[in-house]
Amino acid sequence: MNIYITGDTHGTIEVHRILDNVHAFPQLRTLTPEDVVVVLGDFALPWMADEREKEIIAGLAAKPWTTAFIDGNHECFPALASMPTVKRWGADVGVIAPNILHLRRGRVYDIGGTTFWCMGGALSIDRAMRVRGVTWFEEEMLSRADEKRGLEALAARDFTVDYVLTHAGPCGAFPENNLPYYYQNDAVARYLDYVYRCLAFRRWFVGHYHKDHAGKRIRLLYQDFVRITPDSDGGVYRDSVVFHGSSRVRLGFTGSRYPVANDDSETEET
Repeated sequence: MNIYITGDTHGTIEVHRILDNVHAFPQLRTLTPEDVVVVLGDFALPWMADEREKEIIAGLAAKPWTTAFIDGNHECFPALASMPTVKRWGADVGVIAPNILHLRRGRVYDIGGTTFWCMGGALSIDRAMRVRGVTWFEEEMLSRADEKRGLEALAARDFTVDYVLTHAGPCGAFPENNLPYYYQNDAVARYLDYVYRCLAFRRWFVGHYHKDHAGKRIRLLYQDFVRITPDSDGGVYRDSVVFHGSSRVRLGFTGSRYPVANDDSETEET
């Protein structure tokens, strides 16, 4: 069993990185039903419920592996909330398809003997260019229930887990990952900073910032992949990165619909 982790896939815009891009992710040829591919937020499926999205979701559902994701800030939260809930890996997950699962906020999942604390959400710095209730939702920020659930789940494990999966990152890790200071205005980042100072963990993986960078304890992931191979000692972090092979970033997340590809834009947004 292997667990592969990558950054935001932004709905139909970049989902091909985990669907059929064997140049970016050659392991796609060999993944089995035992394997899990995790997206660190801004999965953004489902959203529009149009034919293109249905085709993408059906394509992922037909793959042998399990695709799991935490939510980011760019998600259709009413759609995620409407998904059926089942127990998987010891905690609640939302089910888009039997092998496409939403890792809910504040839960600890035991995947093959390796524990992961998960917390989605982040502040959209582009919310002024979005439409409330259509391309931006207040649920992007953590509720008090989310925060309480996350701390209770960690307290039940004596604030010790193997790995942490979040969309935003804790403020304390921003300098070592060369992130701009203004991201510290995010209340989610401040909550995660408290967790960061209390928690014992092997490695923390973060999406959101559209950047691939390996800090001392926290790794930012966007288009790169890392692999974790569970073992009897809680998992081995494999720092063998499969690079995306292209420096071009395709974005286009603003406006009345999400997502809309914009090949002419090279400006990074979060």
